[in-house]
Amino acid sequence: MDLPLLAQATPAANVLTDVLTFAPHTQNAVFPAAGAGGQLGTLRSLVLCNRDDDDTTFRVALALQGAADTPAQYLYYDVPLAGNDTFLAEFTTGIRIRRGDVLRVLTANGMCSVLVAATVEDV
Repeated sequence: MDLPLLAQATPAANVLTDVLTFAPHTQNAVFPAAGAGGQLGTLRSLVLCNRDDDDTTFRVALALQGAADTPAQYLYYDVPLAGNDTFLAEFTTGIRIRRGDVLRVLTANGMCSVLVAATVEDV
């Protein structure tokens, strides 16, 4: 299945960075809630590529409705990533996201590329 690339970023070192804020497009200026004619997204894959020769670590958090950072949001925390290596997470069943949800990434070295692929559907 071909997946659309929804976001890509290069977060600065040790800065928890908003990589994706889910804001699907509709014909209306006001986005209705899911189940009321809105849209839902499903995270399908996450790629982090360490472009540096040195090892690093990363964190990934999913903040519902853009909430402030809390430990409960973390999908990955201080995961090691070798120099010049790539991490791939494929979410087989997907992770549902709604309008306003924010995917955040922190890398220790600031030398990682982040790519997020997802599907979007009308509900």
